Amino acid sequence: MTKMKGKSMKKLFLLFSLLVLFMFGGLTQCQAASDTNALASAIKKGDLAKVQLLVEGGADVNATKSYQLMSDVSMLAIACDKGQYEIAKYLIENGADVNNGQNPLYYAVMGKNIEIIKLLIEKGAKVNRWVSYDITPIWAASAWGNIEAVRILLEAGANPNIEDCFKHTSLWIAREKGRNDVAQLLMQYGGIVTNP
Repeated sequence: MTKMKGKSMKKLFLLFSLLVLFMFGGLTQCQAASDTNALASAIKKGDLAKVQLLVEGGADVNATKSYQLMSDVSMLAIACDKGQYEIAKYLIENGADVNNGQNPLYYAVMGKNIEIIKLLIEKGAKVNRWVSYDITPIWAASAWGNIEAVRILLEAGANPNIEDCFKHTSLWIAREKGRNDVAQLLMQYGGIVTNP
């Protein structure tokens, strides 16, 4: 009977240990999600002090989340989209990967922040990296008519002839949108029009 109690106690202890491990593991995951949401919120608001507090408290600068109908968007990409230069710089200085998740450079182009575009390129952002629908940063800049961004991207080695998922190049979208100044610049860098 003592042997039976000993085996039962071992099983009970093992079960209790697994329960504690599950609870604390689950709490850690919940805390990480909470930190990510708080960090994203502080970034959107432009609250550098809160961003610093959260990062110093252990929030993951390379965490990703759903944002504007896209998944896997990094904290850095959100800062780029919102034009938060100081926050983007702080995140990079604290280990944010400039190529993590959906392309932060694309979000910088969409946020129309030239200084962030330059910062990302300086820190090693891949200028030809796609986001959904095979859109590259130069394709987006061409579509929006952001000639300064197009020039910076071309000078950094962006390929104007990468096609989107519909087989359209940056030159095609620039012409389609009536961005003749952008179209001229793209042609100077070898841009071609494709016919889908």
